[in-house]
Amino acid sequence: MYQGDNQGRYPLGATLITSPGALVPKGTDRDRMWNFKTALGGADGASGTPMLPPAKARPLSRYVPTPETFRCPADGGINFTARDGPKWSSSWQRYGCSYHYNAGGWGEGPSYRTRVSNKSEEWVQEASRFVLVYEPPAKAETWNNEPFYVRWHRAHPATTDYGKPAGPLISPILFADGHAAILDFTQEVYRHPNDRQVIWDHPE
Repeated sequence: MYQGDNQGRYPLGATLITSPGALVPKGTDRDRMWNFKTALGGADGASGTPMLPPAKARPLSRYVPTPETFRCPADGGINFTARDGPKWSSSWQRYGCSYHYNAGGWGEGPSYRTRVSNKSEEWVQEASRFVLVYEPPAKAETWNNEPFYVRWHRAHPATTDYGKPAGPLISPILFADGHAAILDFTQEVYRHPNDRQVIWDHPE
């Protein structure tokens, strides 16, 4: 429905607060934009989270009006307290959304150009393998240049590992062709980062 109303394009990864729907020019200050990577829909998140759009301003809110649709029951958040950072009990608590959008960055850098932000359906190659929406365990992230790994599924309780994952990295994935699957990313995220079972971006 969103694509039907937007010339067959996927949602933007970010937009100007003063001009919703406008592309973000290179060099724009972060306090002048909303970032939809962690908030395609859902509920209002924690106050003070930079670039977090209110629920009513998110691209999919009018199409999926029930906020809980964007909440994963296994969502265990991301814990930075081991590195003197914050702890959120869930991504839902922080962002009002458990899922991340494979939009790329918010400016005009490579990841913005090679991921789905504002792209047409025709732009996507191998749609059955191209990631549209995922959970944090699907990708390694960094905190102060140190890699960390989030484990929600098959982890009791959910946890954040630093250095290397202490268990499987499981994430449900929504692909660009509309099908979903639950995948184990442990091998490609930690041991074999170049041996990918999915596609995150297309070459420029």
